[in-house]
Amino acid sequence: MPSKNKAVLKAIARRYAQSNKGKATMKRYQQSEKGKIAMTRAKHSEKGKEKERRYWQKVKETGWMIIKKWRIENPERYRMNNCRARHIRRARELGVFSSRIPGDFEKIIKQYGNRCVYCKRSDRKLTQDHIIPITWGGHDAPWNLVPACKSCNCKKGARFWGIAI
Repeated sequence: MPSKNKAVLKAIARRYAQSNKGKATMKRYQQSEKGKIAMTRAKHSEKGKEKERRYWQKVKETGWMIIKKWRIENPERYRMNNCRARHIRRARELGVFSSRIPGDFEKIIKQYGNRCVYCKRSDRKLTQDHIIPITWGGHDAPWNLVPACKSCNCKKGARFWGIAI
């Protein structure tokens, strides 16, 4: 077979492997017993070991492993950051991402007399709380913010103001 035909066949095979149908077929094969045996055999061959070595070299160069290690060592912080990013993404999708000016929240705190809206205590540090949570479609605007101490804010969670505590 001429080398030109081999190149064409490889290109067609590559295109099929990258398609959704090709990916689904490959996934089914990898989950079958025959596929698992073939993958194990390939991994332990010289070619497979070389491929694995190149992969880990690339990981080492890009620093991906450092990120994965941090994620494993700090699961709470990773989950918290992930949750925060999800809230921000939802807010952006809704088109309500931060219509505030710096200093707005300080004005709101003064408006409520430097007290928590829920427990009325003034001896605690105040955090901003959304009356209608962003996850429920609320806006990050001054009219939707109230000052709350950290414990009250956590108790309220992602519920509406009226049914908070």
